[in-house]
Amino acid sequence: MQRNYISCILLTGFVMMAAAKPAQSQYVLKQAEDQASLYNYALAIPLYSKAFKKKASLQAARGLAGSYRLTNNYVFAESWYAKVVAMPDHAPQDKFHYAEVLMNNSKYAEARR
Repeated sequence: MQRNYISCILLTGFVMMAAAKPAQSQYVLKQAEDQASLYNYALAIPLYSKAFKKKASLQAARGLAGSYRLTNNYVFAESWYAKVVAMPDHAPQDKFHYAEVLMNNSKYAEARR
Protein backbone atom coordinates (compact mmCIF):
# COMPACT_ATOMS: atom_id res chain seq x y z
CA MET A 1 0.00 0.00 0.00
CA GLN A 2 2.75 2.42 0.95
CA ARG A 3 4.72 1.56 -2.22
CA ASN A 4 1.74 2.42 -4.38
CA TYR A 5 1.37 5.73 -2.58
CA ILE A 6 5.05 6.62 -3.09
CA SER A 7 5.00 5.61 -6.76
CA CYS A 8 1.84 7.69 -7.28
CA ILE A 9 3.54 10.73 -5.75
CA LEU A 10 6.64 10.26 -7.90
CA LEU A 11 4.57 9.85 -11.04
CA THR A 12 2.61 13.00 -10.23
CA GLY A 13 5.85 14.90 -9.68
CA PHE A 14 7.24 13.83 -13.06
CA VAL A 15 4.04 14.81 -14.83
CA MET A 16 4.07 18.23 -13.19
CA MET A 17 7.71 18.79 -14.15
CA ALA A 18 7.00 17.84 -17.76
CA ALA A 19 4.01 20.19 -17.89
CA ALA A 20 6.00 23.08 -16.39
CA LYS A 21 8.79 22.97 -19.00
CA PRO A 22 6.83 24.60 -21.89
CA ALA A 23 5.44 27.23 -19.54
CA GLN A 24 8.94 27.94 -18.28
CA SER A 25 10.25 28.44 -21.83
CA GLN A 26 7.41 30.89 -22.51
CA TYR A 27 8.38 32.82 -19.38
CA VAL A 28 12.02 33.04 -20.48
CA LEU A 29 10.92 34.09 -23.97
CA LYS A 30 8.76 36.83 -22.45
CA GLN A 31 11.74 38.06 -20.41
CA ALA A 32 13.88 38.12 -23.56
CA GLU A 33 11.25 40.10 -25.45
CA ASP A 34 10.99 42.55 -22.58
CA GLN A 35 14.75 43.13 -22.67
CA ALA A 36 14.74 43.50 -26.47
CA SER A 37 11.91 46.03 -26.27
CA LEU A 38 14.12 48.06 -23.92
CA TYR A 39 16.98 47.80 -26.48
CA ASN A 40 18.98 45.62 -24.07
CA TYR A 41 19.99 43.20 -26.81
CA ALA A 42 23.08 42.00 -24.95
CA LEU A 43 20.82 40.90 -22.09
CA ALA A 44 18.18 39.48 -24.43
CA ILE A 45 20.60 37.16 -26.27
CA PRO A 46 21.21 34.68 -23.41
CA LEU A 47 17.50 34.67 -22.59
CA TYR A 48 16.51 33.95 -26.20
CA SER A 49 19.17 31.25 -26.32
CA LYS A 50 17.80 29.64 -23.15
CA ALA A 51 14.26 29.77 -24.53
CA PHE A 52 15.39 28.21 -27.83
CA LYS A 53 17.17 25.39 -25.97
CA LYS A 54 14.01 24.64 -24.01
CA LYS A 55 11.75 24.79 -27.06
CA ALA A 56 13.03 25.42 -30.57
CA SER A 57 10.60 28.05 -31.81
CA LEU A 58 10.58 30.52 -34.67
CA GLN A 59 10.00 33.37 -32.24
CA ALA A 60 13.12 32.57 -30.18
CA ALA A 61 15.29 32.03 -33.27
CA ARG A 62 14.06 35.28 -34.82
CA GLY A 63 14.76 37.11 -31.56
CA LEU A 64 18.29 35.72 -31.42
CA ALA A 65 18.98 36.59 -35.05
CA GLY A 66 17.63 40.10 -34.66
CA SER A 67 19.49 40.73 -31.42
CA TYR A 68 22.78 39.61 -32.95
CA ARG A 69 22.10 41.76 -36.03
CA LEU A 70 21.32 44.83 -33.93
CA THR A 71 24.50 44.37 -31.88
CA ASN A 72 26.48 44.17 -35.16
CA ASN A 73 27.48 40.56 -34.52
CA TYR A 74 26.84 39.53 -38.11
CA VAL A 75 28.58 36.14 -37.95
CA PHE A 76 26.17 34.82 -35.33
CA ALA A 77 23.26 36.66 -36.93
CA GLU A 78 23.96 34.87 -40.20
CA SER A 79 23.77 31.43 -38.61
CA TRP A 80 20.56 32.27 -36.76
CA TYR A 81 18.88 33.81 -39.80
CA ALA A 82 19.79 30.67 -41.74
CA LYS A 83 17.84 28.70 -39.12
CA VAL A 84 14.93 31.16 -39.22
CA VAL A 85 14.65 31.04 -43.02
CA ALA A 86 14.74 27.23 -42.93
CA MET A 87 11.75 27.13 -40.56
CA PRO A 88 8.21 27.05 -41.87
CA ASP A 89 6.11 30.21 -41.44
CA HIS A 90 9.05 32.60 -41.65
CA ALA A 91 8.24 36.10 -42.88
CA PRO A 92 9.58 37.78 -46.03
CA GLN A 93 11.26 40.29 -43.71
CA ASP A 94 13.38 37.43 -42.33
CA LYS A 95 14.79 36.76 -45.80
CA PHE A 96 15.51 40.46 -46.23
CA HIS A 97 17.41 40.65 -42.95
CA TYR A 98 19.25 37.44 -43.84
CA ALA A 99 20.37 39.01 -47.12
CA GLU A 100 21.49 42.15 -45.27
CA VAL A 101 23.56 40.09 -42.87
CA LEU A 102 25.09 38.11 -45.73
CA MET A 103 26.10 41.38 -47.43
CA ASN A 104 27.67 42.60 -44.18
CA ASN A 105 29.68 39.36 -44.16
CA SER A 106 30.78 40.02 -47.79
CA LYS A 107 28.74 37.11 -49.16
CA TYR A 108 27.15 39.02 -51.99
CA ALA A 109 26.47 36.04 -54.28
CA GLU A 110 24.54 34.25 -51.52
CA ALA A 111 22.65 37.44 -50.67
CA ARG A 112 21.35 37.76 -54.24
CA ARG A 113 19.56 34.40 -54.00
